[in-house]
Amino acid sequence: SIPFRSNLTINNIDLENRQGIVVSVSYMGKIGFGEASPLKSFSKETLSEVVWALEGLIAAVNNCSIGEARELAKLHLSSTPSAAFAFDTALYDLEAKINNKALHYFINAESLEHISVNALIDENMLLSNKTFKVKLSEKNIFSLVEKIEGLCGKIKNDSKLRIDFNGGLDLARSIRLVKEINHLKDKIEYIEQPLFNDQFCIEDTSELRMHSDIPIALDETASSLELIQKIVDCNAADAVIIKPMQCGFFSEIFSIKRLLDDSGIKVIFSSMYDGPIAFQASINLASALQIGSCCGYDTIKLFKDKTLFAVKIKNGLIKMTSDIGLGIDLNYIKDYLLYD
Repeated sequence: SIPFRSNLTINNIDLENRQGIVVSVSYMGKIGFGEASPLKSFSKETLSEVVWALEGLIAAVNNCSIGEARELAKLHLSSTPSAAFAFDTALYDLEAKINNKALHYFINAESLEHISVNALIDENMLLSNKTFKVKLSEKNIFSLVEKIEGLCGKIKNDSKLRIDFNGGLDLARSIRLVKEINHLKDKIEYIEQPLFNDQFCIEDTSELRMHSDIPIALDETASSLELIQKIVDCNAADAVIIKPMQCGFFSEIFSIKRLLDDSGIKVIFSSMYDGPIAFQASINLASALQIGSCCGYDTIKLFKDKTLFAVKIKNGLIKMTSDIGLGIDLNYIKDYLLYD
């Protein structure tokens, strides 16, 4: 586990650290690594279920080729997306190392050199970025409007605000809110996941869009290709936030990106408070898939030791390197890999 700088509250769950497991796959003298760290209230699987799924796969893939291992993984890991993401990350890391290429370049020779990052607003933020994100949990419309007006007044004229409600509003409140803040529509890039992620969320968000001049983004609801297809069919979002570990296999993520591009829906990649290995996999995917929108990777500042991560965010950008594979040295994090 890797400790946070201070306790983090996510959907009413207090977390002291980020727990997960590291997957390694060896072939032709090279080793590929991946990370599975399901998150309570986001992931449908638990860490124990991830371990059981991977244990079932281990015996099956012994002495297999990479292609055979990938096919066997589809049989064993289809119901545990974070395990699928970890194993596929390890395979892609391995293949990139065998080919002596950075992972993002191995996937796409025209991968992006830089990834844009939105800034999480906190009390220490020097408001100089182009895109900001804030999480709001208030229910009172008047308090929300006052806070949003204050934030919009602080950021520069050419900056945009993303407002994440984490499913804290109902449809009636959401409709009222978008009308109350309509005068701020030029400052707000989108409001994110305003409605609770239940069986009615996609249809209700589609209705909300009919009342709103402010774009709507979906996050927790967009956790699989099947659900994202429903979002597209219902015309329920202007933007979709993808957390790669939540989606599973790389092939699933590639299909999601094609679907959203074909539908004209903005694609944003985001960390699920990922540890260093999963974070590195996510930014390599964002680079390879040419995600031009600002991504949600400012989460590394929430960890006690930011040096565990192989990147630095400077002026709202992550510069991709030519380091082979994932581009991470496990020696930096081995103490934490042995913890717990």
